[in-house]
Amino acid sequence: MVNLYQYRKWWKDFLKSHGKFDIVHIHDYFDSFPFIKSILIKNNPRTKFVFHAHSLKGHTISVYNLWRSLLAYPVRFFGDYYLGCSNQVILNRFGKNVYEGTKKAILNCGINTERFRFNQNVRDEIRKQYEANDKIVIGHIGRFTEVKNHSFLIDFFNVFHSMYGNSQLWLVGEGELLPEIKHKVRSLNLIDDVKFMGFSSCPEKFMMGMDFFVFPSKSEGLGLVLVEAQTTGLACIVSDAIQPEADMHCGLLKIIKLNDPMDIWIKAVESFMGYTRSDHSYNVVKNGYDIKGVASDLVLLYSNLLKE
Repeated sequence: MVNLYQYRKWWKDFLKSHGKFDIVHIHDYFDSFPFIKSILIKNNPRTKFVFHAHSLKGHTISVYNLWRSLLAYPVRFFGDYYLGCSNQVILNRFGKNVYEGTKKAILNCGINTERFRFNQNVRDEIRKQYEANDKIVIGHIGRFTEVKNHSFLIDFFNVFHSMYGNSQLWLVGEGELLPEIKHKVRSLNLIDDVKFMGFSSCPEKFMMGMDFFVFPSKSEGLGLVLVEAQTTGLACIVSDAIQPEADMHCGLLKIIKLNDPMDIWIKAVESFMGYTRSDHSYNVVKNGYDIKGVASDLVLLYSNLLKE
């Protein structure tokens, strides 16, 4: 209870020191809502609440997750508007009534398309850096967590590498399962061919250096990294856990069932072999994922809310 008291006190002090708010936009961690609602309404009864979900509810059962879910549940009754990165996320996080109602919309997760525009010089430089000029580079970017399914990815690469000995696997990211995955890589004698890149603030450089992006997630609210990968013209072989909104319709994304035999995954990669890398940022802009367009959509939403 001490933590709950401190949590509420922090919000109370913060909100009092920052004056009135016309709109409060809360992202994903809705368990803060019960602590701030009463304070905000007292300061400004006309405060509008926008709840914005970016991911599906966690699958791990724990007291902590149960507590957070209970605190977050009331948002589906008190929001003035609801946003999600996909239809499935809106249904999963806010319930059927919000999903079927009129106070909701998909707000795409915008990216800087110029940053992810394919650049052959960047590709050549990073492949030279990691001695991959003559290699087939399979890649993945994401945290080392259960939902990202790195263990499956290692099993996939083990089979692929036995068929294509000139292949590398680039893993970009950090996370609690990193030691376990490194141990598995060592046990399969793949340590020289699997590159652990750590966290990167420039994921686009690694994407440009990769040949294929394999993404076997168990669950995804969208799979924004796939939007970024397609922008760089990178072929993506992904599990059926991704949401349909992640497909930029540029012919670079192939969906495979997670429980399909491994040879189906191998053949999916092989089906892209020999493809030409090119810029696909225009597809991303056309599908509404450029950050400038998304920002304009959000400003319009705020303006309409304030008129109510």
